[in-house]
Amino acid sequence: MIETHTHSFFSFDGKADITDMIKRAQELGVEYYCVTDHFDYDYSLLPEYQHIRQIDLPGYLARMKELKKEYPFFHIGCELGFSKGAVPLYQKLPFEEFDSVLNSVHTVGPYDAYNPKFFVGKEKHEAYKMYLDAIRQSLEAPYPYNTVTHIGYVRKNAPYADTNLYYDEFKEELDGILKRIVELDKTLEINTKLDGDRFMPEKEVLERYYAFGGRKISFASDSHEPSRLGHNFDKVEKMAAEVGFDHWTVFKKQKPYSIPFGSRC
Repeated sequence: MIETHTHSFFSFDGKADITDMIKRAQELGVEYYCVTDHFDYDYSLLPEYQHIRQIDLPGYLARMKELKKEYPFFHIGCELGFSKGAVPLYQKLPFEEFDSVLNSVHTVGPYDAYNPKFFVGKEKHEAYKMYLDAIRQSLEAPYPYNTVTHIGYVRKNAPYADTNLYYDEFKEELDGILKRIVELDKTLEINTKLDGDRFMPEKEVLERYYAFGGRKISFASDSHEPSRLGHNFDKVEKMAAEVGFDHWTVFKKQKPYSIPFGSRC
């Protein structure tokens, strides 16, 4: 099992100490574990999110380096919430300190795409297209990143009767994103932080990514607490194998390594 996208108390919305997360990962037999606490510089530019606590970068790196010496399977990452205005802030980060850098989109224009205000006055197609267009823009971020995360975040708190992000409804936008991920040789994350057995992205999107030549995928429970680590891992691995994938891609000092499906400690 692998875990490439998790959070601790260092994130403003974390619910556990990192040592508790690591111990649970050990119990599950995780062979590659990466903490990727939030760097929410995108939120820092939105007036209604000024209250959100930003990460203590020196404290974060110091603590994680200590733990990395103690636990060989543990790695240090970060999740960067993209927005055009936040780019200069992210460019100042010490990227050489991280094993993995996640590229995420939470904010679209002046709103978090999780915020009910984002959807006011918008039909589903308009709101989701705006979100996908923001992802496409994020792929050109002028700083190093390895993995494109949770394509489908916009559906998590959407007010529509059917919140699923279907490939058939957004072929042009999704194809553009997937082709560019392949061209840039980035990794596509399969994220299970949804209720039930649906994932971000859906299987149809993974099939399209594979058809374009994409072979780098990662698993992410996006867990903020120990109890959710590994959520639906076996189901995701089975689904990915049905598409044609046979390995996970993980990062150490931002260099890719493959872990075959079915591998266990």
